Amino acid sequence: MKCPKCGKPIEKGQERCTRCGARVPTQAKKRSGAPGVVAVVLILLLLCAAGILLLRLRHTAEAPSPEPGTEMAEEAPSAEPSAPTATPSPEELYAPVLEAYRDYERRGGGLENWYGEEEDNLVHAGLTGVTRVGVQYRDLDHDGVPELIIAPYYTAEEYAASDWLRPGDYSANIVMDLYTLRDGKPVHVLLSGDRYRHTLTTDGHIYYSGSGGAAYSDACLYDFVDGELKFLEGVCIDGSEDRTFQLNSDGDSSHESDTPISYEEYQLRMQRLFRYTEDLLEPLELEPLTP
Repeated sequence: MKCPKCGKPIEKGQERCTRCGARVPTQAKKRSGAPGVVAVVLILLLLCAAGILLLRLRHTAEAPSPEPGTEMAEEAPSAEPSAPTATPSPEELYAPVLEAYRDYERRGGGLENWYGEEEDNLVHAGLTGVTRVGVQYRDLDHDGVPELIIAPYYTAEEYAASDWLRPGDYSANIVMDLYTLRDGKPVHVLLSGDRYRHTLTTDGHIYYSGSGGAAYSDACLYDFVDGELKFLEGVCIDGSEDRTFQLNSDGDSSHESDTPISYEEYQLRMQRLFRYTEDLLEPLELEPLTP
């Protein structure tokens, strides 16, 4: 190193020049700051990465776990809603019977198969003087399937011209034919004729009354359950006053399974059942089959 004033060589550690006395500048050690800056930057980067990692771990821990089986549900495409299936109307369900009765009207009505001997015949008309019929759809057994009621249909003019026929009377509300549905097909349940008749009752039963002459008559009460008649009770006189019975079924013509009762008891029970032809009679609500 030389003196900055006179140029004389200066020894190491010499503070002044021996020639001119000028102060010799202190020799500072050269240091490079680059390694320290790099270290600081690396530390900051590591701290940032650690912070991001901690935030992600915390978010994952707080997020609710999906329900089992739903992981793929969100990704699955939504299915298109299926078109609703059209429910057939009662007219469509009972179409064969209705068409058979329309043909019956076209032929002029009258008595036809009133004992039901011809099973394939859909018309069971056993009431005299019927030329037109009306229909009513009603779910009698409350299973969601309406039954088809067929009955004589009288116009207002016919009621006005009759001396004995009234809209709410027993004779004007006879169920001439009753059908239900099984496996989507009409099935015959009961029929009425001039000597045996069925009517609906206000307490949810079906009333039957029949007569085979002056010395024979019976009356029964039924429920309609699961598309079939269910016998409830009945009484009968068979030929004479000493042959009166409490009916325990509706199919024993010999009365071997029935209970004998006195004639007085028979009369009392018949009187009680007779209410179903008057105050307990439910009038039908008919629509004409043919307008």
